[in-house]
Amino acid sequence: METSSEKTTDFQALEEIVGASGITTWEALSSDQRERIKHAIAPHAEVHRIVYPNNPTELAAVIQSAYQNRWQILPCGAGSKLNWGGMVGGKDKGERIKDKSAASPLIVVSTKNLNRVIEHAVGDLTVTVEAGVRFAELQQQLAQVGQFLAIDPAYPEQATIGGIVATADTGSLRQCYNSVRDMLLGVSFVRADGQMAKAGGRVVKNVAGYDLMKLFTGSYGTLGILTQVTFRVYPMPEACADRCAQWGSRGDRSGSPNLTQLSPHPHSRRSAFSLDR
Repeated sequence: METSSEKTTDFQALEEIVGASGITTWEALSSDQRERIKHAIAPHAEVHRIVYPNNPTELAAVIQSAYQNRWQILPCGAGSKLNWGGMVGGKDKGERIKDKSAASPLIVVSTKNLNRVIEHAVGDLTVTVEAGVRFAELQQQLAQVGQFLAIDPAYPEQATIGGIVATADTGSLRQCYNSVRDMLLGVSFVRADGQMAKAGGRVVKNVAGYDLMKLFTGSYGTLGILTQVTFRVYPMPEACADRCAQWGSRGDRSGSPNLTQLSPHPHSRRSAFSLDR
């Protein structure tokens, strides 16, 4: 898709950063991947490369290269919520692009390879992970010691921790445990110019520096790309279940309701007891 040898050389520089296996073209993506990305890019925009850094240092180098070459960036994790935010790939003021040659090259930068658990302090009830860790896999690891991350995001099997923070996707558990921003203790991220920065820490009682954790929650990747986050976790309850109460007739609340167990709660140590309908 490049229109000049200069652009070709620039994209080859990306390959030098992440390796041949860490960069691919739009045509090489599956149809499902292309469809997800299309939801997040402006009409007539073209994706030139998809880049998969393997660590925060590579990610910073990729972003720095994009900054120097004035490329546009679409950050993503597993891509499960790309249709939630605004579109990228337009002109600086958001006009629709009719002439493809007038737009800056657009690259997609994925954090899916930043998928390591850095530290799980069981006694302190905190966990530090990279942004590409999948939510379901993290919950499984925490459950081994009777703990869990008290959020209930959409697409839990696919969603990554970085994407959950970027979209502030807490789910129904916020009614009991508050939101993502209240459980986020620290973040590390790459700025738009490729510089690495961090805020907060790895302990619950932390007052160091500006509270950028709340600022990054729900920012949809517009302030930087998260590389590492620290969460407060909670002990799993011994048993928990959802119940539905139903009375005999509409408007009649005088008798005892029939209780129905909707489903065993996923965040409990054992299955909840059964209820009579």
